[in-house]
Amino acid sequence: MKYFWYHFIVHPWMRLGLLFFFQRIRVYGKKNIPKNKAVIFLPNHQNAFMDALVINTRHKRTTHTLVRASIFGKKWTDFLLKSINLMPVYRIRDGASQMNKNNETFKQCFEILEKGECLLIHPEGNHSLNKFLRPISKGFTRIGLGALAENPNLEIDLIPVGVNYSHSKLFFGKASVHFGEAINPQNFIEKPQELKKLVEERMRELIVNIPEENYEDNKAILDGFGADYSDLIGSKYLIHTYLELKKDPPPLKAKKINPIHVLVSINNIPFLILWKRISKSLQDPAFHSSIKFCLGLFLFPLYHILLFWFFENLFSRPIALSYLLFSLISLPYLSKRFKFINGTKHKPF
Repeated sequence: MKYFWYHFIVHPWMRLGLLFFFQRIRVYGKKNIPKNKAVIFLPNHQNAFMDALVINTRHKRTTHTLVRASIFGKKWTDFLLKSINLMPVYRIRDGASQMNKNNETFKQCFEILEKGECLLIHPEGNHSLNKFLRPISKGFTRIGLGALAENPNLEIDLIPVGVNYSHSKLFFGKASVHFGEAINPQNFIEKPQELKKLVEERMRELIVNIPEENYEDNKAILDGFGADYSDLIGSKYLIHTYLELKKDPPPLKAKKINPIHVLVSINNIPFLILWKRISKSLQDPAFHSSIKFCLGLFLFPLYHILLFWFFENLFSRPIALSYLLFSLISLPYLSKRFKFINGTKHKPF
């Protein structure tokens, strides 16, 4: 039953939602994912829940994702989260007494790998919108090497993953997922630090790394070049050019307000009002994209089905269908609702 729920309901529904949420998701290195072997995916962590959603919907393997334990705690949320293969990981900030609960989580991880299924672990430990790789922890080595200690004949592939977004908080942005070449942990049984170092090097190759020193200034320069951060090669070229040649960015062009933006805003005004209220209470901007996706996944279809019913009863079915078609093709304009003529500062939806 759980297999059916995950592969035939959750997975397709999330994939459909992402199809409308992102303008484009490009996938590279999918051939590196084995079909019948245990896998631990090791991605960077920029965009809260969106990272796991984007990665896990790009392949058909059953994947269990380790997330921070603080989102668990209530019976109904625990049931829902576990039904979509999320597992709690306890950190020091959750209290030293809670850390022992990780032993149960690790035991479940060993069982998952023993069955030849997949895990997704964020080695950085927490998320950040900054576009560079932060120091990674050794948790994944404990799980990978621990599973081998339980069963020395178990075959596991560690796959570094890079997720890059054109705009991490922007609706209808672009994304890319790079699956790196598999690493065999059998070669590092007695060398966990070397394994950790190799994974860190491989991850760094798969993501956009803006130099940490003077980060905001560096990013502003790259933004001036019109960097599309979902384009890994193009972004690396711009970073290299900026560091080596110190070229000045081209002047930003003023953006004109498109009249269709007003019409789209009126059509979706309940969402804009709701998001304006919600965004004020969000302390962590990395959750912006995840909250927007959840709102759109559940409320957007319901809202437009109700409006379709309204137009069909008030006018006719052809008019209602025309309205529904307009709502779908105008989605890209909704993402630009809060962009103003000043091209440097904007408040995207």
